[in-house]
Amino acid sequence: MGTRDDRLERLIRQLETAEGPVPARALAAALHVTDRSIRSYVRQLNGAGERELIASTPAGYRLDRRVHRERRELASRGRDRGATPHERLHELTRRLLVSGPHDVFALAEDFCVSPSTIEADLGRVRMLLRDYDLVLSRSRDNVAVEGPERRRRRLMRQVLLAPGDRDGESAAHVARRRRRHELMRVVRGVLESFSISLNEYVLLDLCTHLYIALEGLPTSYGEPAAAPARILRAAEAVVRGVEEWSGRRLPAPETGFVSAFLLVSTHQALDAAALDPHVAGAVREGALRLDDHFLVRLYDGEESMLGLAVHVQHMVARIRSGHDVARPFGPEFQMSHPLAHELALYFSQSLEGSLGIQIPRPEVDFLALHLGARFQRLMDAEQLVTITLVLPRFGTIADDAVRRLTQGLHGQAVVERLVTEIDAEVSRRPSDLVVSAVDLDVDPSVPVVRISPLCSGHDLDLVHRTVLDERRRTQRHRVWSALVAFTDERLFEHVEEELTQDGVLGRAFDLLRAAGAVGPAFLDDVRDRERRSPTAFGGRFAIPHSLYMDAERTALCVLILAHPVPWGASAVDLVITLAVGPRERAVFRDVLDELVRVLSDPVGVDALVSAGMHYAGFMAALRRQTMI
Repeated sequence: MGTRDDRLERLIRQLETAEGPVPARALAAALHVTDRSIRSYVRQLNGAGERELIASTPAGYRLDRRVHRERRELASRGRDRGATPHERLHELTRRLLVSGPHDVFALAEDFCVSPSTIEADLGRVRMLLRDYDLVLSRSRDNVAVEGPERRRRRLMRQVLLAPGDRDGESAAHVARRRRRHELMRVVRGVLESFSISLNEYVLLDLCTHLYIALEGLPTSYGEPAAAPARILRAAEAVVRGVEEWSGRRLPAPETGFVSAFLLVSTHQALDAAALDPHVAGAVREGALRLDDHFLVRLYDGEESMLGLAVHVQHMVARIRSGHDVARPFGPEFQMSHPLAHELALYFSQSLEGSLGIQIPRPEVDFLALHLGARFQRLMDAEQLVTITLVLPRFGTIADDAVRRLTQGLHGQAVVERLVTEIDAEVSRRPSDLVVSAVDLDVDPSVPVVRISPLCSGHDLDLVHRTVLDERRRTQRHRVWSALVAFTDERLFEHVEEELTQDGVLGRAFDLLRAAGAVGPAFLDDVRDRERRSPTAFGGRFAIPHSLYMDAERTALCVLILAHPVPWGASAVDLVITLAVGPRERAVFRDVLDELVRVLSDPVGVDALVSAGMHYAGFMAALRRQTMI
């Protein structure tokens, strides 16, 4: 269940425990939303069934307990049939991709839900299809998916790899996941007999392709490319092994696909001499552009880029041979590491221009993994928490404590000073954190962690937690400081009318343009960024921005939407548009991850949206969120 579903469930619980009708204002206060939001939730709940679940009376809202009980029983039967609400969407999508057309009423019966629920599910399917340039067609009560095979397979891959419902996986979902794991063991065993080894991501991708073929979407791959005899024999053996394991025949073109896949996925380790000079030059140019744009130092000579260049060379081979890869991590990775994703998008754009290719979103994820790992090491070095360690001089106690702390803090903090005699030095020049085996009288703004002289494992855990808290406090303070510095009442609006995503972008652009923050090209740049990857990172918020950070001046425009807007696979009601000028690129770099982290808290977003009728209320709520 998503965050909006959570609020719907909480609304039902509030009404279920009430002795009589509950006013909208009381419900809004309990859920930390507006009265308007309560009315919207009631409409949604009443529209999910054939009979009204919540009645509106002069005294407030009242739950129809009989309808509620019937809906729960129906949902329970649906779960018994192997479809949680989360999984029903994926199973419905899978069926429509594999075959069609399907009768809406037959689907409702199969899933043990009402026709109106299936209609709502089909609306969600339609949004999912839109991201893959597929269309849900309809002829009376029959629905079907229309679109090219490659795009259908790409979506099928995402559906099959999607995680189960967080409230518990159905037996059917668990069985399918186990079946995929069994298939991986079969294929890995066959390849090992040919001394062929694939990393886990690549192996998963190959097995997912084969699983999709078994599900009913075989490839239309043409004539196989010329490949060494060993690769051809291995491909034939893989197909035979899959057929024996599944008891089903695979179409003949699958052997050609597997051989071509192995040809571009199995390789000897490359060194600088084996790299395509054109690829190496494109990687170097892209890395230098990243360094200049984001004010980092990813490029540190050719050797520092060798691993990335090897990856790009094989990525180019996959793209030019027509082999798609599945997203290795799903949308959760973008939510957890938005800045790494941003680096990868900017780097991808540079590669596309240099190499004449179009880089699909799953390949961008792999680039984000490479770039993000290196970037994180650089940022960790910049954001080290400094520690003053206070210990009495007794044998090797102090030296042992420094060693244990250094090893236990995993590059997140550094002992910059060791004080063995209690004097005024500690108070005169404090670090970010003081770790002491004795009582101290220091500046109360500096956190102090009291440990034993022996610096036990318990002490290490305590220091580590405090270091993490200090880093988090510092990062959140940066978010708050940036928002205070770069937004004001002119750039804040509570939007009452219903808008499309493009309408929201246009509204933000108008406010920023009027404030002298952006030029006329800004809106097109933001739209281009959204086409590459939606900036709704999986929650109720979106952070649209340009890749180029060339605004007239840095400014943040905040829109609170009374009516949530579809945005990628999400529905958002909080939009913070970033216009970043050249002088504040480091600000964007330093605050993006933490801003997404702050806004990813559903309770926090509820508080922001509820307080967002006016600028002062929004900023007060935001301060509470960022200064926790």
